[in-house]
Amino acid sequence: MGFLGLAFPVLLVLLFFTALIWLFIRRKTGLLLLLVIVAGSKHISVLFAWNKTNPFVQQKQQGTVRILSWNVKNFDTHDLARDSTNSLRHKMLNYINAQQADIMCFQDFAEFSNNLLPSNISYLKDSLHYTYHYFADDYKSYPPWGPAYAGIALFSKYPLSHIERVMYPGKRIPESIIVADITIHNQLRRLVVTHLQSMHLKQLKPLDKEPWDDNQDSSIIYSDNRFNKLKFFLPYHAEQSEVVRKVIDESPYPVIFSADMNEVPGSYAYYHIRGNLKDVFLEKGFGLGRTYYAISPTLRIDHLFVSPSINVVQYKKDDIYMSDHYPQVLDVEW
Repeated sequence: MGFLGLAFPVLLVLLFFTALIWLFIRRKTGLLLLLVIVAGSKHISVLFAWNKTNPFVQQKQQGTVRILSWNVKNFDTHDLARDSTNSLRHKMLNYINAQQADIMCFQDFAEFSNNLLPSNISYLKDSLHYTYHYFADDYKSYPPWGPAYAGIALFSKYPLSHIERVMYPGKRIPESIIVADITIHNQLRRLVVTHLQSMHLKQLKPLDKEPWDDNQDSSIIYSDNRFNKLKFFLPYHAEQSEVVRKVIDESPYPVIFSADMNEVPGSYAYYHIRGNLKDVFLEKGFGLGRTYYAISPTLRIDHLFVSPSINVVQYKKDDIYMSDHYPQVLDVEW
């Protein structure tokens, strides 16, 4: 079903035009094909959003809280040696500052323990005044310039409490789940931030310089074809979704969920994690909502869900080519 979910937008268009053609050839066959489309209305309903596209108002309304969610692709760590005011990292940080978010949820966040390289945490904390933060350093490496860390991160201008880091089972170098409570305007809500296992679909050539470790399935991650990667990782996403669902179900407070799920709408992981939560894009977005610029124009794999009691005021997705994912910003009543 995961394979069909990825191809669903294309299959839907093909089926629709096939049905139209058969209406002129054999009416009963055409009607039967249209009936099949109607039977798939549940999946169609999460594929497109048809909301009126009002311009995003940069000035926050009173009684609202702004949330930024973004896979930042390690802030372009490959270019850190030439870090300057014109670097991609600085452009990303300037964009982040311009959004004036109260809460920021990051995937593929990078940090370094070396005075020669810039500290992303220090900049966000000291220069942009996100005093409260938690960084889950799930990936650790030791390049020549010093220790490097990557994972998911949560930053806030309001105090965070009861912070918990939930680990996924297995040995497939997964990122974890950050769970934190936050009180604003005397209302307590729970933030859940995560990143389901990356499938490395863009990488189609063997990487001889990568460390080969059977326990980490690196032969699949770094050098296999897309079909085998999907076959390998989609069931693992289903396992991870069980862990996320348990975290959400155990929350005594309304939930705000942010993730790079690496899963399209209509997939098992999407439906299982979302449950009765509201999909912010379906509430306030328009079109297909692509969040990942490579491979296919239909890939909405970064998701924001909120509890039914939380009112979404406005939402936007900026198609900027800084990371391989597009940032999403939403305002909610608080």
